[in-house]
Amino acid sequence: MIESEIPVLTTVPAEIMGARVILRAHRPDFAAEMFAAIAESRQHLWPWMDWVDDHRSVDDTRAFCVASAADWLLRSTLGYSIFDRTSDRFLGGIGCEEIDRTLRSFAVGYWLRVGATGHGYATEATRLLVDKVFSVLGARRVQLTCDVRNTASRRVAERAGFVLEARMRNARLTPSGGISDTLMFSLTPEDRSLANQ
Repeated sequence: MIESEIPVLTTVPAEIMGARVILRAHRPDFAAEMFAAIAESRQHLWPWMDWVDDHRSVDDTRAFCVASAADWLLRSTLGYSIFDRTSDRFLGGIGCEEIDRTLRSFAVGYWLRVGATGHGYATEATRLLVDKVFSVLGARRVQLTCDVRNTASRRVAERAGFVLEARMRNARLTPSGGISDTLMFSLTPEDRSLANQ
């Protein structure tokens, strides 16, 4: 028998502590730090994430944080800011979108500010979030997609234990107007059981 859907009011931790990072649910008071990270990383992020164009001022980013907080309450998306545990510096963002509460399926996405990449922060943040999605929300599937050319994002998915399912051809319109392939990764409870054997 299939379990009922995830209740909207399911308790989800607003803060998740890792060895080197802390995930905190997006809040409006993070806007200035988040905008600074986006502004300094715009060229680094833009080839993969055209949403950076929506953040032209701190007010734009504050509006995003307010909307994220509302989405959090409805459990329609679960967005977290990533902070360095030692320095409390804002490092980036991670979250679950495309939440199907009946199937218990989630899509994970992440980004890091320029200068924070290559240190394992995204991998740790992804593992932390995925662990909660499985343990708290009873996930049956967590998926992750990235542009085929985004080798850093692909490495994060692989290090976090995701399984490559497919290369979807001509699946993405790039910010510059080109067409690119997308890699689809997924993780299931069975995958996690095998990894722990």
